[in-house]
Amino acid sequence: RDISPEQYDKCRRTMFPKGHTPRNTDPIGAEKLLADGYIWVKVDDQRYVKKGVNWIQKHRKIWQDHNGPIPDGHVVIFLDGDRTNFDINNLACISMADNARLNQNHLRFDDPELTKSGVGIAKVMSTMGNRK
Repeated sequence: RDISPEQYDKCRRTMFPKGHTPRNTDPIGAEKLLADGYIWVKVDDQRYVKKGVNWIQKHRKIWQDHNGPIPDGHVVIFLDGDRTNFDINNLACISMADNARLNQNHLRFDDPELTKSGVGIAKVMSTMGNRK
């Protein structure tokens, strides 16, 4: 909406100047625990963009730093189910189909080795489903 020049002049003295960075702006590298239960890391400082441009889930960032880009249609999971255990050996990149099979068949465990076995079973189930 357009406002009158008089209204604009009244408002102008309380406006931030162009290019102003608010004091509460998080620096790149800042981490936050968000409502989704994951820790997010700030990786960029672009203005007026969606959260996913400037922020990335920490486990996804760690996976990408060690292994390169996450393929489309894949997710990174915590093998022991602990969303605060960012050890690279506790992370696995699996397809969304395999992730669905893990969830549907209750193949996630606190023990990372059992979850790895569950991932193997999920892969077999997905393959069988694709062949039918």
